[in-house]
Amino acid sequence: MKAVLALGSVEFPYTHDLGGLVRLCQTNDIDVPEGLSGVGDLSPFAARLRYGATLPAPLDRDQALKWAASAVEWARQRIESHEHPPADAGPDTGHPQ
Repeated sequence: MKAVLALGSVEFPYTHDLGGLVRLCQTNDIDVPEGLSGVGDLSPFAARLRYGATLPAPLDRDQALKWAASAVEWARQRIESHEHPPADAGPDTGHPQ
């Protein structure tokens, strides 16, 4: 998510709050795929476990893998489409045509 935000020149905080990053994308008119709905449930695992806290709740590993795969594919597509715009798109001015 941070890569997509950076691609859109959106400043983001130093955070592991995935739900907050989704909201930041949405606030900046960056479409987030349905496959990432609920990804904020992983936030406690990203931050709390790093700093020695106990597990907040059982982790659904299958769902976590689906979220990860969805996020990586979404970011890859966004970045690749930015690097290689369609031939008829005109110059990249940073603004929609």
